[in-house]
Amino acid sequence: MPSLKRLNLWSCKLIGHDVLNGISEFCDELSLSSCKYDGNDGSITLPTSIGLLDIMVNDSDIADLPKFSNLGKLQRLRSVKAEIIAHGNDDIKEIEDETMIRTISWLERFVAQLPSTVESLFLMIDEENISGKAISHPEKLRFDNLTQLQVLYLLIDSDPLSTIPFNFSNLPDSLQELHMVMPSLFSGTLPKSLQSIDIDIRTCKKFKENVYVTFADFWNQFIAPLENLLYFSAINKHTQTIDSSALNFPPHLQLFDITSLADKIFRVPRYETFKNRKVKNNSFFYFFRMS
Repeated sequence: MPSLKRLNLWSCKLIGHDVLNGISEFCDELSLSSCKYDGNDGSITLPTSIGLLDIMVNDSDIADLPKFSNLGKLQRLRSVKAEIIAHGNDDIKEIEDETMIRTISWLERFVAQLPSTVESLFLMIDEENISGKAISHPEKLRFDNLTQLQVLYLLIDSDPLSTIPFNFSNLPDSLQELHMVMPSLFSGTLPKSLQSIDIDIRTCKKFKENVYVTFADFWNQFIAPLENLLYFSAINKHTQTIDSSALNFPPHLQLFDITSLADKIFRVPRYETFKNRKVKNNSFFYFFRMS
């Protein structure tokens, strides 16, 4: 297949460490959805030609998350997406908690192994009906090794009672767009390079003081110093009223858009691009929105 540009594998069993080695050197995009992995030590060697890697893992495969033997050596890799569908089961929440801890540990290792060439990264754990104590942003989830990263989607639900902080300083200085479900606890500083921020705010609770703060406190400490910021949008789940007169705005800000907490839930298309609200695969992501 000398002219193969994109390969989509859905629900396939990949047997052997080098099962993908026969793919054309011209293949640029590889999508692995709900696949089983049975290589040496469960690892698979990826084609060195790929510039885009798209991974989707569903409930039944979470216990067998993929390992890649040469992920850090893919010098053409520019765009990466990893989506984990974990709908869980109300009757086995303790097992699901253990599964989610393993899942987040896999995510930490996966990001740490990515080559520095990656410019766009989409990470999502789409969870439903599982215990919240295991859903948190791990402190070991670091992105500062991705020195060319420009766009990051970090869509992982965060438990409001979590004691594990997310350090903004672990984001690379090259980052221009951040789309994120805000962690409950946070520390550090955001990259000065940021031009666009789109976040889902659950709570604002600073790590060092371990106390809840107002949106204005969060904004003035973390957002206002971003001199290159042009666009800010958020879905705000705070019960507090936002007093815009208390906010210090970045000098070049062109868009300030906040949708506030509502008294009911309705379904909206899950975002292929979080900011532009595009539909992805006819699936949905839950948000509180104004009615």
